[in-house]
Amino acid sequence: MRGATEPAVRDITSLGCCNGSAETTPDRIALIAGVPDPDNRRSGLYAELYAQALRTARRCASFEPGERVAIWAHNPRVIMVEFGAAMRASFW
Repeated sequence: MRGATEPAVRDITSLGCCNGSAETTPDRIALIAGVPDPDNRRSGLYAELYAQALRTARRCASFEPGERVAIWAHNPRVIMVEFGAAMRASFW
């Protein structure tokens, strides 16, 4: 069984997608916290995601190439840390 062939698969990383979306569509929703109560759901824009990831990357400046980062979290902030760690790795 084969999957769909359209749309074509893009050759881009999740960090590249975040950066590109922050440039082209900064005011679009990037994330929505998937909590059961709709009144408690928070959302974030691509510009906010990029800015928070950049802050996280700067805070990771003391890490050396090859060091590992462990994350133990179950909230939307974990996404910021993941993007920030990837962004920091791209600075080297």
